[in-house]
Amino acid sequence: MDRTTSRATPPPCAPTRCRTGSSPRARWMSGTSRHRSTCRSTARRKPHQAVWMRTRKRLADDPALHRAILGYLSDMTIQESILRAHGVSWSTPGLKLASLDHAMWWHRDGRVDEWMLYVQESPSAQAGRGLAQGRIYTEDGVLLASVAQEVMVRLPAPR
Repeated sequence: MDRTTSRATPPPCAPTRCRTGSSPRARWMSGTSRHRSTCRSTARRKPHQAVWMRTRKRLADDPALHRAILGYLSDMTIQESILRAHGVSWSTPGLKLASLDHAMWWHRDGRVDEWMLYVQESPSAQAGRGLAQGRIYTEDGVLLASVAQEVMVRLPAPR
């Protein structure tokens, strides 16, 4: 990473540039924002992913509004890397999750109505708990924010 500009190289699974509508791997979530998962792993237990995201509509030029929405968006997909480390998915019957804490550091202002790459990983996930870390970049690779979240994971007892 270049320390003066906070530019970074995205992980190998992330495209260097967003191509809207170009990938059959795109996963859309309903609501006011769009997300596209870029990592397609054959190993279900790889605890990382990269997701392109933005709001669906253009927003006012209010930095506080963009920071607030970025905080909201930062919580939508970060738990996925913890679930991958535990070898489960959101559709697992009886799965229970609870966020124990969520922290975010804004390094510079950005626009949430432009594509951002959210690189997420779980360096530790065991015994029903997991830590997820994320970095949010502009489409040009400038670091906007860093995120950390600890999650409790409860699976149903095996039958």
